[in-house]
Amino acid sequence: MGHSYGGFLAPLVAAKAPERVSGMVLVDPNTLHYFDAHPEAAKFATWAGRAIKILGPLGLARLVAGGGISKMVPDALADRREEIIQIALTDNSLRALGQSSAGFPQTLATIRELPWPTDTPLVVISRGVADPGWDGDNREADWREGHRALVNSHPNARLLIADESTHQIPWMQPDVVAQAVTALKKDIADAE
Repeated sequence: MGHSYGGFLAPLVAAKAPERVSGMVLVDPNTLHYFDAHPEAAKFATWAGRAIKILGPLGLARLVAGGGISKMVPDALADRREEIIQIALTDNSLRALGQSSAGFPQTLATIRELPWPTDTPLVVISRGVADPGWDGDNREADWREGHRALVNSHPNARLLIADESTHQIPWMQPDVVAQAVTALKKDIADAE
């Protein structure tokens, strides 16, 4: 299973170690379609990652990241906003965010060259509610179209919509993720 940036990592693992992956559930994943349509988003991710890597050892990364993370927590999770922010701002979370974001150009290049594991069953879960601040420039439409394109290019895939969730599907509708994983496991077992 991969959420967001994990939508790039899960297929990478499946391609490099297919014996370890029998199916994939990608939860509101990053897609090449989106970043091709919005190259500024990849540039921002790279810049943010480098800033976090530089500011982290100085103890300043929390100040920079905290405001952005707070804006990403939807109103539906307002009662858990502080908990989510605290988890997102741990040293390990910031280190992982800094490393993955700073290496974003290399990640995109690797994913472009990746032989997609088309024999691996795939479920893509897409958000049903636009993220706060994702207005204009067709960002939301391109994000969702990336999910549809991914499913349409894969012979053994299906698309689910988490109707009540923004990008934070694992927090907002964990039941949708759990049901998708359970159903995929059953499908794989039935096919064997």
